[in-house]
Amino acid sequence: MYGAQEPQASNPFYSRERFLQRLDGYRAAPGYQLIVARENDRLVGFLYGYVLPPGARWWSKVEPPLPEEFTRESGDRTFAINDMVVAADRRRRGIARAMHAELLAAHPGMRFTLTVRPDNTPARSAYQRWGYRIVGRQQPYPDSPVFEMMVLESSAT
Repeated sequence: MYGAQEPQASNPFYSRERFLQRLDGYRAAPGYQLIVARENDRLVGFLYGYVLPPGARWWSKVEPPLPEEFTRESGDRTFAINDMVVAADRRRRGIARAMHAELLAAHPGMRFTLTVRPDNTPARSAYQRWGYRIVGRQQPYPDSPVFEMMVLESSAT
């Protein structure tokens, strides 16, 4: 969910080509899920991610390093949200929250994790209102910005 500052077009990380490369990798992951929001025939939002498998690299670059017990994945413990996007003219209408609620309902008992740019105050604030907490920072790709890592614990974990 991009906030007031949209990604810089000049940053290769945000290029269409790099996005499609990352998306191909995510789609191949076990437990991949895509949720879309439509108004009439218009796509106004999407959210996608996957269940972290044992040995997932998701936590490998987090600073400060997290305890092994926290990062150990079983293939049914954590759902990683890779992207959540709402069209600029449809924000602040509950679309992201509704997609997120649908995802949580589909994965009862799991915890959820996502990344957010520290300068994306609207998204970061929304995630914190939804119960996410910051657990560290990471730069997942050499050409990516540094993101904050957030986690929403399940009451069953």
